[in-house]
Amino acid sequence: MRSIPDDVLTEVFQHCVASRSHDSLDLRNPPRTLSYVSRRWRDLSTFPFHFCDFGQLSVDFRKYEALSTRTILTRVALIPERSMNMDLSVMLLSQRTISDHPAFVLLDLSARRWRRFSVSVPRLCLQALPGASFTRICELSVSRPNGDAVVAPVTTFRTASFVRSVVILSDETSNSLPLPSSTIETYVCTSFTRGDWDYLKNLTALKSLKLQGRSKRAAFNLSELPQITLPTVTSLRVIEESDSDAGIAAKLFQTNSLVLPSLSTLGIHFHFLYDSTPSFPPSQLLKSLTTLIIQNAMHSAANTGPALRFLDTMAHVKKLVIDGRCGNELFQGLTVRPEKDVILPNLLVLQLLGHRRCFPDPVFLDFLESRCRQDCDVGGLGAVNKEHHNASQSRPVFLEEIDLSEVQLVP
Repeated sequence: MRSIPDDVLTEVFQHCVASRSHDSLDLRNPPRTLSYVSRRWRDLSTFPFHFCDFGQLSVDFRKYEALSTRTILTRVALIPERSMNMDLSVMLLSQRTISDHPAFVLLDLSARRWRRFSVSVPRLCLQALPGASFTRICELSVSRPNGDAVVAPVTTFRTASFVRSVVILSDETSNSLPLPSSTIETYVCTSFTRGDWDYLKNLTALKSLKLQGRSKRAAFNLSELPQITLPTVTSLRVIEESDSDAGIAAKLFQTNSLVLPSLSTLGIHFHFLYDSTPSFPPSQLLKSLTTLIIQNAMHSAANTGPALRFLDTMAHVKKLVIDGRCGNELFQGLTVRPEKDVILPNLLVLQLLGHRRCFPDPVFLDFLESRCRQDCDVGGLGAVNKEHHNASQSRPVFLEEIDLSEVQLVP
């Protein structure tokens, strides 16, 4: 082992520390476990630059309150010390206020290097963070422990002008948690109160929006939301939770509560859609859409029908991503045949994710052959020079790219 070069050991260690979720206080943390072997292994395994662009510091006080203060300080100090001047990705979790803990002060010393920050601590602790030092945070995720009530606004991140991505996983508003709204480009909204909706209007640089209804406990009536227009948003992702109000995307567009004139990418993720039919937004409101991502919507033939009818109205879509199980009904519907209109006539890129398919499969092969250019002048199976819906001129409907890299093909 002593003769193995450092670069080879580093390559091996990369597989041991691939996960970024390891708790820095956990003795079973892979880098820490490797570091006990020898001084050389310690230097290689605990130096974050070898494994990623960020130093990863995850501190979960909920699990290790019984540890001595000295032990916690030693472990918390290790990553900032060894990462030198690297940017830090920090996760801080605690059910109780820890602003008086020595480790909290130790974290403050590296705050100017934080680029990603995920935090779930009581509001008093959140307010005690060194807001003036957060000059480099670009990704921020904030939640509150259960039972922690809103007493006063938390102004910690008001001046964090480098923030570009924000995830709020608690019932916060622009008043209770002021943020530099003019710089935020990516925003995750997990509740649909009037305050949340009004706050979206302040995000003048917003490009990517994610909507996620958390549960029935956070009840909301989408039809009561006022109309909001977000002209800069080009990407929308909607998570349709199994225990929340179904059809968030469809209802928001149908009621004109959400107007996105520049939308080019739409992703809809259906969770555990076993006893209901997927709902899709009206196609006439998605005329600028070119990329469509559908996840977990076609696990059965009954659900594939509504999905195909929706796809049949998406003539302008050029890239389709299907994530999750799908049957032959999808590929039969997308197969180009001379006697029927083409679904997705302008489709150029197809990506299949998270699926297991038998191969060779005659239905799947028939679909591929009908959509791919053949080595002859006339193209393949009628898929050439067909007049497309709403197209100004005829052109081939050949796929330019098919990504099956994440599909498990079995004989």
